[in-house]
Amino acid sequence: MHVTGQDSYLVRVITRDIGHLESFVGSINHFGETRTSIVMSHPIPQRALNQLPEAGPQSHPSV
Repeated sequence: MHVTGQDSYLVRVITRDIGHLESFVGSINHFGETRTSIVMSHPIPQRALNQLPEAGPQSHPSV
């Protein structure tokens, strides 16, 4: 996994229920601010992408 943004660490835990998760997060709060995200589903497995046709310079707007 790649972590981007302001987060420095990723900890993956499995808990019995939300109360157990709250207890765990409370027990590690003395290490610093925590942010909790709950994964609701897994991403689609990686697969090869089809190569796109070459585009001419007129298809890219200037900035």
